[in-house]
Amino acid sequence: MTTNTFTYTSKVWLTSILITPMPIFIWLFYGTPARAERSFSESLYIFFVFYLVIVLAELIFSFLTWIAFWLTAHLITMSSIQAKVKFWTIPLSGLCLSAITLLILLFLLGSDSTFLLLAICNCAAVGLSLWCYRSDIIKIEF
Repeated sequence: MTTNTFTYTSKVWLTSILITPMPIFIWLFYGTPARAERSFSESLYIFFVFYLVIVLAELIFSFLTWIAFWLTAHLITMSSIQAKVKFWTIPLSGLCLSAITLLILLFLLGSDSTFLLLAICNCAAVGLSLWCYRSDIIKIEF
């Protein structure tokens, strides 16, 4: 039996990585008093540098989580449980794996307010990605 769990989990993983820096950028650059001191071009440059750094960090820190999510989704699709249960189990496993990874990182790296915001944004982005691509789960051959 062939499945597209690789495609589904890759889309969720990459979308969440690309979405995560956006709310942090808004909070850091428009929610702080120092924003009036920067010109638009300075803010745009800072945004691109900041965005690239966060995306690279997300790629590094979440790679193992994506592998675990892909393997979990693949095992779930190969199991003999009902399709309706699989439909809910796959996204729930992705969200749980993301939350566990971020809790481990928070424990190891500390709970700096910016890092905590990054962790919350990442979990929200994973949840949003799982919801946006939920119709792709139906396409997986159970």
